[in-house]
Amino acid sequence: MHIVYINLDRHHERRIRMDALLQGLPFQRLAAVDGTRLPETSSPLSPFEIACLESHRQAAQLLVDSDAAHVCILEDDVHLGNEFAEFICDESWIPSGVDIIKLETMLQSVRLGASLSPHAIATCTVFIPVITALQAISCLGGGLISS
Repeated sequence: MHIVYINLDRHHERRIRMDALLQGLPFQRLAAVDGTRLPETSSPLSPFEIACLESHRQAAQLLVDSDAAHVCILEDDVHLGNEFAEFICDESWIPSGVDIIKLETMLQSVRLGASLSPHAIATCTVFIPVITALQAISCLGGGLISS
């Protein structure tokens, strides 16, 4: 699975860390939208929330514009378990028909639950190797986010 990590241009030390963590895996860095450079708006969202949302939308668009089946989107402050590379390279854990999976944990197993949405996450339990923020998005899911 291709990996995209989101990183602010001004966070050089995080970029160095992520490049080292992901060495040997298919990944790319996406320059994050910087909330400090956005004007105030009448939106209920802060400029930082808008920047985060836009950065993730751009990451999803990278998938839509590619020929990849899935993409893993990470933020540059993620903590990855020792088995992350093996886990993310084996897509067999992704249930069929699922477009977006968001996994977060505080050093605990994560249960994925069903929803009534036609683009819902299927019911399954995935024991992930201590990932604090991961999104796995299919091509269809990326199109839903980016539109």
